[in-house]
Amino acid sequence: MRPPTTPAIASSSRTPYEPLEHKNTEETNQRTGDYATLPSYSQERTVAIITEYYQFLVDRGLLPASAIHYPPVRGWPRLTDNYLAPLGKTSAVNSLIRHLPFVEYGDLETFKMYHRTAAVDYRTGDGVNYGDFHRLQEDLGIDIPSHVLIYAKPAREADKRWICFDTKKNMMTLFDFQYEPSHVSLGEIEDDLEKNFREGGSLIETYEVGDFFERMKGVLSEGGLLNARGVADDGEVVHM
Repeated sequence: MRPPTTPAIASSSRTPYEPLEHKNTEETNQRTGDYATLPSYSQERTVAIITEYYQFLVDRGLLPASAIHYPPVRGWPRLTDNYLAPLGKTSAVNSLIRHLPFVEYGDLETFKMYHRTAAVDYRTGDGVNYGDFHRLQEDLGIDIPSHVLIYAKPAREADKRWICFDTKKNMMTLFDFQYEPSHVSLGEIEDDLEKNFREGGSLIETYEVGDFFERMKGVLSEGGLLNARGVADDGEVVHM
């Protein structure tokens, strides 16, 4: 196993990370902007939510149980603060990484945790490199601050879908930089807003962490239960 190779992100003139600014509508701000009414960040709750979501994928045949690796009670022993130091993250993010279950990438094909998206496996160092994370920052045109975890990355080189978790705001953000009419969203997008996103080729959605994973489960459950091939009961193919 090799340590992560991502250096601490240097400061620059790029825009600070503020996912809600990308969806600057009154409706969006009413739904996600009032942080005082949302649950505050809890490592235990976040780990439980992610663990339950992986079990959901297993129960629906979208992920083999053998692909999920669970940490010891005290966390992954090798993922110390020194080991994770090259990422330049806060102690809260490092502790969360240390206690997360991880989904391995797979030998023949990448195991996905959502459409065209794979969870970063911080145990192995796979995908935890400057090239991947630099690509995200270039796509966003921003710097990713130390309190934000890059939770999931594109499953393939050609994909441009990322998921980040802000530990300060307890918010998950889905970035889809290849948004097309055939893609799905986690919420109901206003017609004019959806048109603008489609024309721009990107969609950015931010929700409280518990709501975020419930919405992903809802998307994957639409049309009936999905089997291992990603096909719903009604025969509709759902691409993971």
